[in-house]
Amino acid sequence: KQSGNRMDIYGTGPICFLTNPVGIHNTTPESPLTVGADTNPHVTNATVFVAPSSGDGSVHIRGGSPTLYFDSTSSGNGKILMDAADLVVNSGSMDANGTELFRFTSGGKVGINSTTPAHHLDVFGNIRSHQQTPSLYLQTTANTAESAIIRFGDAGSFQRGSIQYDFSGDNHLRFKMGGAGNNVERLTLKGTNGYLGINDNNPASTLVVRETTDNNPSIAMYRQSTGGDIAAIIWKSAAGNQAMINYRGGGGSVGMQFYVGGTS
Repeated sequence: KQSGNRMDIYGTGPICFLTNPVGIHNTTPESPLTVGADTNPHVTNATVFVAPSSGDGSVHIRGGSPTLYFDSTSSGNGKILMDAADLVVNSGSMDANGTELFRFTSGGKVGINSTTPAHHLDVFGNIRSHQQTPSLYLQTTANTAESAIIRFGDAGSFQRGSIQYDFSGDNHLRFKMGGAGNNVERLTLKGTNGYLGINDNNPASTLVVRETTDNNPSIAMYRQSTGGDIAAIIWKSAAGNQAMINYRGGGGSVGMQFYVGGTS
């Protein structure tokens, strides 16, 4: 004993206290090692209990690669208990908290650069999936009765556009856009037969083009230059081209050209 408030212990081997719990700044320790004068409000005592009489308890691990290791000795899992509060990971130090990077809410939501995550995963920033074959899986738990949706939103609305796949019926893939909330369906692809509808949500032919008003529907085929063949419509079978309507804009024989009865 060197003074009234200090005790130094020297030695080359382990230092053991076998009979009672050890208290640091605590005269009635309840855990094998208690640091701080506060008491444990729970029934179960931890192996190490850190709780100053005022302020926040903390543990400082220093080194080149400081590590907190959960070494499971059975079939159990490592645990972090949050006491019904959020868990936050910051970029700072003991002197300054820095910027919040991750938040795990008591309700099971995860925020990355988001302090108030509204969904199970809420990311403020870009997401990258990086491997040989990156994938995004949207899997329903309702077998074939529901849909999977990717939504595009802004500050004014969570849904300015969306891509929706229906697991039931004809397995439609629907592209919606044009405003807030329930957008207008602009493009529909049937999974059962490959029919494509433009402004038609249930196409009955290979390609259906519908005007949204009483205007005449139109299809434009565009080429950068005006010389030579501009655009063509071709009728084809397994044997090859059977007929064609072609428009030629220059280089001789300008005008509409109609071909039938051949494969070239």
